[in-house]
Formats: sequence, structure tokens, C-alpha cells
Amino acid sequence: MQGTNPEKWLIEREMSRMSLAMKPENFQPGVSQRREKRPLAKAIRFPDQWGKTSDDRDQQWREWRHLALQGLQQSDCKAFRVVAILQDLFDWDAREVSSTDQGFADAAGYCSVKTIARELSELRRLGFIISERKWHERADGKMVKGRRIIPAIPSTPSALNNF
Repeated sequence: MQGTNPEKWLIEREMSRMSLAMKPENFQPGVSQRREKRPLAKAIRFPDQWGKTSDDRDQQWREWRHLALQGLQQSDCKAFRVVAILQDLFDWDAREVSSTDQGFADAAGYCSVKTIARELSELRRLGFIISERKWHERADGKMVKGRRIIPAIPSTPSALNNF
């Protein structure tokens, strides 16, 4: 052992390890909790037109969900809960989802609103939903900002070939 005090030597060794770990070049996205930013993929509506019967619509929804889950698996994205509940929140008359993030969080088992926002953002970046801002009228007649979500698939052939 170096020196006469082994405790002092252990403390100095741990301090030098900590100083090496705190250098910016040693930070990794998985370790530092920084999320990797993916580029925004162009998306096209899926399906182009919904079926007339509920069986046709269910089949189309299963096809979209299958593509979305494969894409999420390959991109190592963890937005599975939003894909699972999207059909439950889908408004067949308007052909969109206009629920708030809190509505999504409640439908997903009362998870965090921030988690839902992050997962919706990832789905939009991957091209599996189209998110558009809109105005809608509340029951009291007041106009408020909202959002509509439409199922989509990535428009680039290379993204579709990976599935």
C-alpha cells in the first residue's frame, strides 16, 4: 500500500476515478440519460381510406399496428403503450384521435403525461403518426387549441423495406 494511511489512499483512488468519469468525452447517451434525437421522417396517411364495415376497419388497424410495432422494435423505441391504446381513442366519425396527453395517460393506465408526450413525439419522428394542430369548440362555446393524430406510415421506401 502507498503511504501510511490505507483509508486516505482508497479515498484518493476513488476521487481520481470519479474525476475521470466526469469528463464530457466519457458521457454516453445511455448513461447520462440523454435521449438520441432521430430525424423527422416523412409520413403518409394509412390507410388512404377506411373500410366501410367494422371488420374492414379492424383489419386495416391491425395492419397499421403490425407495421408500427415492427418499426418500433427495429428503431429501439419504446412507444408501445401509445400504439396499444390508439385504437381505443380513435374517433371513427372524425377519422382522428383528438385526445389530450392527459387522456392518453389515463387510457394507458395512469402513466405520466411527460411519458405520453415523449412517446407521441417518437412515433411522429418515425413517421407512424401525423400530428396536426387544430382549433376546436368546447361545450361552453370557447375555441381552444388542440391536436389531431392520424395513423400513418413512413413514406420513404427504404424505411418500409426494413419492415
